[in-house]
Amino acid sequence: MKKILVYGMTSNPGGLESYIMSMFRHMDRDAVQMDFLTDFEEIAYEEEIRAAGARIHKIPKKSKHPVAHLRAIGRILRAHPEYETVYFNILNAGAAFSMWPVRRKGRRIVAHSHNSSDGNLRLHRAFQTRLRRWADEKLACSEVAARFMFGDADVDAGRVTVIHNAIELENYRFDARIRQAKRAELGLGEQQLAVLHVGRISEQKNPHKVLDIMRALHEKAPDAVLLYVGTGEMEEEIRTRVRTEGMEGYVRFLGVRRDVAALMQAADAFLLPSLYEGLPIVLVEAQAADLPIAAADTISREARITDRLQYIALSAAPEAWAEAILQGQNDLRREDTTAQMCAAGYDIREEAKRLTGFLIAQQQDKMGAAEKK
Repeated sequence: MKKILVYGMTSNPGGLESYIMSMFRHMDRDAVQMDFLTDFEEIAYEEEIRAAGARIHKIPKKSKHPVAHLRAIGRILRAHPEYETVYFNILNAGAAFSMWPVRRKGRRIVAHSHNSSDGNLRLHRAFQTRLRRWADEKLACSEVAARFMFGDADVDAGRVTVIHNAIELENYRFDARIRQAKRAELGLGEQQLAVLHVGRISEQKNPHKVLDIMRALHEKAPDAVLLYVGTGEMEEEIRTRVRTEGMEGYVRFLGVRRDVAALMQAADAFLLPSLYEGLPIVLVEAQAADLPIAAADTISREARITDRLQYIALSAAPEAWAEAILQGQNDLRREDTTAQMCAAGYDIREEAKRLTGFLIAQQQDKMGAAEKK
C-alpha cells in the first residue's frame, strides 16, 4: 500500500474540498492511503477523515509564518519517508512555495489545478515557472484550468491530464419523492419557483450579480425564491444588502449544508454567474439532477454535459438572466441522466481508479533534487 500526502484541504467545505473527499472515500484503501497536510487549524470533514484512520499533519500558516511553514513540511517528510508522493490540489501557482521542501527531499510532486483564474494573479505569475518545473505530474479539472495553471506549452504538448470532477451520480439522480419531501420541509409552494445557488459568498462567485438577477426575477415572478447555500468573507455585506433593499422575503440564506443533493431535487433552477471557475462540481451535480441551469459564459464549455446547462453573457442585464431562468421552466420533466454523465467521465468510481494510477506510479528520478534524508 502506498501512502500519499495530500495538500489542499481548508476549513471551507467547498468544491475543492468536496472533490478531495470524494476521491478519499472511493480510493482503493488496499492500494493507497491518503494522509493530509494543512496550514488551517481545522479542516472540513476532519472528523470523517480521522475516523477513516487517516492522519492530519497541521503546520504553521504560510501567510503568517512562511519559514516555519517550510521547515514543518521538511520535518514531516524526514519523519515519514513513506510519503514518496505529495499530491497538491491548488487554485494558483503560489502553492509552489510549499513545494520547495518536497522538491529538496526528492519526493514526487503531483500538482492538480482546480481553477481557471485567481484573485491574486501577481502571485500566480511569480511562481508559475517554478510550478511548471517542479511538478512531476500535472493534472487539471478541465482544459481551461490546465492552461491557466501550467501554460499553453505544457497543455499542447500533452503534459497535462484532465481528471474529471466526478461525483456519486446515484445521490443526485432525480427522485420525485425526495423533491416533494424537501420542498415541504422548506415550506415551498407546489408551483413556487425555487432558484438554487451553491457557492462561497466571495468575489469569485459574484454574489451581487446573484442578488441583481433575483431582484429582476422577482419582478417577473413574484413568488420566486432564492435558496442561497454557502458562507464566506462577503456574507455580512450581502446579508446587509438583502435587508437594506427589502429582499428578505425571497432570499433565504441556508448556510453550509450537507443536503445539497436533496436541495438539487427540490429546486427548479440553478444559478451560477461566477467571474471564473475551473470546472465547478456544483454544475456536475446539477446536471446529474437534471436541473435547468443558468451559468455565466466565463465558465468553461467543458462544464456542459447535458443540454440543461445554458450559458449567458456575464455582462448581460439581470433581466436577461431572469428571462433565461423562466424560459428554462418550459420543460420541467426531470429525467435520469446517469448514463450520459457516466459516458462523459463523471462517475466517481472510475475517476478514482484513474487518479489512483497517477498517485501510485513509480517515483521518478528528478534532476537537481537533493538527496533524501
